[in-house]
This record gives sequence, C-alpha cells and structure tokens, in this order.
Amino acid sequence: MSQVDIDCEKCGDRYTFVEDRWCKPCQIDNFEKNLTNWTSGNEIIDNLIQEKNQDIREPNDIIFEWIPYNQLNDIKEINNVLYLAIWKDGPLYYCHHKKEYVRKSKNEKIFIFSLYDLTIITNEFYYKVKSYFWSSSLDNFPIYGISQNPNTKEYFMVFQDDHCEKCGKKYTNVKYKWCESCQINYIEKGFINWTSGNEIVDNFIQEFQLKINDYNDIIIEWIPYDQFDNIKEIRKDGFSTIYSTIWKDGPLYYCLYKKEYKRKLGKKQVALKYMHNSQNITNELLVKGRNSNALPIYGISQNPDTKDYIIVIHDEYCEKCGEEYTNSIHGWRETWCKPCQIDYFEKNFINWTSGNEKVDNFIQDRQLNHAKMVLSQYVRQYGKVVH
Repeated sequence: MSQVDIDCEKCGDRYTFVEDRWCKPCQIDNFEKNLTNWTSGNEIIDNLIQEKNQDIREPNDIIFEWIPYNQLNDIKEINNVLYLAIWKDGPLYYCHHKKEYVRKSKNEKIFIFSLYDLTIITNEFYYKVKSYFWSSSLDNFPIYGISQNPNTKEYFMVFQDDHCEKCGKKYTNVKYKWCESCQINYIEKGFINWTSGNEIVDNFIQEFQLKINDYNDIIIEWIPYDQFDNIKEIRKDGFSTIYSTIWKDGPLYYCLYKKEYKRKLGKKQVALKYMHNSQNITNELLVKGRNSNALPIYGISQNPDTKDYIIVIHDEYCEKCGEEYTNSIHGWRETWCKPCQIDYFEKNFINWTSGNEKVDNFIQDRQLNHAKMVLSQYVRQYGKVVH
C-alpha cells in the first residue's frame, strides 16, 4: 500500500479508517462548515447537535441532526409520549463507495419521543437531552436527532425503530438493523444453492455459517477454485502450503443500506492454505486447518487437479519471506515485515559510515531494534552528531 492510499487527500494526515478513506478531523470540519445550511432556531439546540457530532469516532456512527417536522409522515400514537412515524428523506449514512455522507434510506420507520414537559429551552432541557445520548449508547438504541411540532412547540427526540420489519422481533443489533434470526434463516435457505460435493465439508461450512451473531461476522463459504486469479506460492511447511491470490468476486458483507449480504468490494487479495494430502477430508482435518491459523477465514475451496482442500484466509503474509506481516492498520494490510526490514538494514550497513565505529555501532543497533519506529540516522549539523 502506498503512502497516498493511507493519507487523507484533504489534510494529508493518515486516515482514521484507511479502508473507508474516512478522516475524522476532515469529517468534523465538514459538519462545522455545513452549519450555515440549517438551524433549529435555538442556539442551545444547535450547540447540542454540533457537540454530539464532535463525538463521532468511525464511518458507521450516526450523524445527529435537526429534523424539520414536515419530514415526519404517518405519525401514529403508541402512548401519550411515544409515536411511530416515517422520516421521508431518512438519515445520513457514510457511503463506502462514494466516500461521503448520503441519504439512501428513504421513508425510514422511526420512533419519536415527546419532551412534552420541556417546551422552554433551559439548562434542564440541555441536560435531559444529554441524558438521552448517554442512555442511547448504553442500550444500543440510536438517536437520529431532534424535531419540533411548529404548532404545539413540542420537542421530540427521534430514535431508530428497534424492531425487525420481517419478523417483528427486536433487532440483535439495533444500530445496523441486523436481526440474527432472520439472517440465519436467509443463510439456511441458501444451503440448496451451493455444494462442495462433499457432505463433511458442506456440514462444516453450514455449522459455522449458523454461528454468526453480529452483522460484521464473516460468512464462511464454499468458494469455487475458478474464482482465484494470479496464484503465487509464498511458503511451505509440513502440513500446508500458503499461496497469495486474488478472489474475483470477493467475500460477502452485510450491506447497511439494503440490510442484506452483498459482494460490494469485488476483487480481494486473500491467502490460500493448501492442506497436503487432504483428498480424503475429515472433520478433524478441517478443524486442524482452521485452528492452526489465527487469521480470519473466508471459506473452503478445492484444487480440481490435486483434489487437495484449501482454507481461504485473510492475506497477511509477506511476499518476500512468507511470514505474517508485523503490523496492519484497521484491517488493511500494511506491507511492513520486521524480519525483511532488518535484513534490508543489515545488507545496507556496507553502504555508509559516520567515520566513527562507535557511532556506526550505535546507529546499527538502533535500526535493528527499532525498525518500525522513526529510524535513527546520523546527521552532521554544526559539527555535532545527532540522531
């Protein structure tokens, strides 16, 4: 990965989330610049909204907004303070393709909660709303914003609907509208659409598919071998051989907009772990292959020529030496390998000298022991040697 890929195009600092090209300081700056485009008509409320959005930490965090009351349709009373409604434009989401915030979920079903006893904006109102922020984060019950009935002057807190539209049960993950029972049902229905041709392998995959309990869990799959391009051997041991390759379609991800699993990223670099002499596969061998690897597993495949089975894993292996990369950033592979970097410095020792053996030894020792940190170098400045 080049420095251009991990540094923000606007400010030049490293992206807070590299894969999403999401920079927290720049996003907060965008919100502040957008303040001129809206107002609740009350300075305390405007400050509350701005303060809340200063706390965003990641692309999937909800953006808190002032929501005009005419955006709320089909309001139905549940009790004297709680209502169901439809938000016409829907909330802001960070689009992972466009790398910006957009409104993709039109006619979003929401709850609105009346602040009937707080029609006058005071410090009491401020701290009451702040208490909702706190309880919302604890209960995983996201708040979209604040609105006001222009006739009654009644204020409302706008919450995400916490019940699944398909089965009526409470979402397992309310923030991302992920229902465990519905997703497992969806996966079970998909069992008839694929087979490895081996009952042991099919049962192994299905068992792990049914163990998902969060929206970002990896869906382990049977992956046809013709999905792999540009296969290169990296390393070999007594049990397996590791290859680097490109998975054409890429893995399944839970789409936060469509609320279903999609292949949205396309080509993905992965590693193939060939299990030697695995033609007569057993459940024990599959478990051994899985347990011998600490990296995320995407699925299982099979070489059609050798009939060896393959475990498809996240690619974190150095192409030069075959060892796992020393570090990674937010799930993106940072192509930095400590053994290879140390080897590079050792080979480079003959290309320079300070003219002083003790200084040379000091620099070399620092380079070998702190290769990942800012490397010590000797610099002649005003007659002094500094590092």
